[in-house]
Amino acid sequence: MLDLLSRVEPARSQTTTPRLTLHTKTGCPHCDAAKAWLTERGIPFDVALHDDDAERQALYDRLGLVGSARTVPQAVLTADGEEYRIGGYAALVVSGVESLFAAEGRADG
Repeated sequence: MLDLLSRVEPARSQTTTPRLTLHTKTGCPHCDAAKAWLTERGIPFDVALHDDDAERQALYDRLGLVGSARTVPQAVLTADGEEYRIGGYAALVVSGVESLFAAEGRADG
């Protein structure tokens, strides 16, 4: 994930703080674990709930996901209008995303 962070860090210094959106659905234990992980680290995030199957499939299409990658949660960073997909819970915890929000010290999710 270092490549992701190297692309986002310059964008952060240029204009705006990146926003993290966690795409989830109700009753998803991995989604709950991702929300807890972000909250425990004080990382601010928004939750986008996708309980409707068609809406969730449209999300997967927009993110270019195929096969077994078409799951929730999906963590997505937005910086200066560009989206950077981190991935699911396992990818999130090893992404190093904490470094982008170290000065924030709060959780919105």
